[in-house]
Amino acid sequence: MKTKTLLVLSVVCMIASVMPLTTEAKGIFGDIIKIPKVKVEDIIRSTSTKHYNISLDGTYYGVSASKSAGYKNKDIIMQGNFSIDRPTFIQFHGINNGYQSAAIYRIYDQDGYQVCGRIDISSNNTQDQNLFLKPGRYKITVEFFSANTQGNVETRFKMQGEGLNITASNNTSIFSAQPLSIGVSASNYFRSIRDWGNDTTQHYYSIDVAYTYNLHIYTKKMQEGNMSIVLLDEDERQIGNSMYCYDNIIDKNVTLNPGRYYLRVKREQCTGAYYKVRVD
Repeated sequence: MKTKTLLVLSVVCMIASVMPLTTEAKGIFGDIIKIPKVKVEDIIRSTSTKHYNISLDGTYYGVSASKSAGYKNKDIIMQGNFSIDRPTFIQFHGINNGYQSAAIYRIYDQDGYQVCGRIDISSNNTQDQNLFLKPGRYKITVEFFSANTQGNVETRFKMQGEGLNITASNNTSIFSAQPLSIGVSASNYFRSIRDWGNDTTQHYYSIDVAYTYNLHIYTKKMQEGNMSIVLLDEDERQIGNSMYCYDNIIDKNVTLNPGRYYLRVKREQCTGAYYKVRVD
């Protein structure tokens, strides 16, 4: 009896090993055996993505992947998450020591928007990216890519964060302009976002002049990013030319008659900018 049982089990195993992976199959006694459809590549994808909770203290996080191990182009091989509770300047540094491959990094905010263009790091190369991020939750993903059947990715990255001191907020229109006092700086930032045309593009500051005055406009920004300033009268007519922070500084004098004036600070690229503005 034991011999027959073993024989039946052996035959069932042999049949199962040669049958295609379908939703149903007939057993040796004609009964229906449920077999779920499973693709090998799905198993690889579900078990080969590394997940990290990212600390913004310069700690490295890494992963390896290769074509020979079953990875396909655009497979996500690593994902990390991090949160910030105040406006923060982020320095990203990524490395790829792989062979004929690219590690493709993307960073998303909690609304699903990319904060910058994708960061492609080819074999034996590094990439740096500076970001100005608003408070919230973020996700970073890494995709595998190689045109070579022997290609492999060996990548790692780190992120260093520094909080920004912001003294102006919600001054995005002429009606909510932040008043500027003589000799007192106001600081603000434009966050990094790939589709920056649909985000905050300008800040306003108001200046009240009681008598004819030689106004000194001084603005300094961090090296990363870019922005410009325009001086407006109370009817929003532009006075003089636009002022750009080509060397991270705007230093301009202009003689004004009594009245109310505005400074319009405008972002100039997706990286954003952090700046301080003062009038004397």
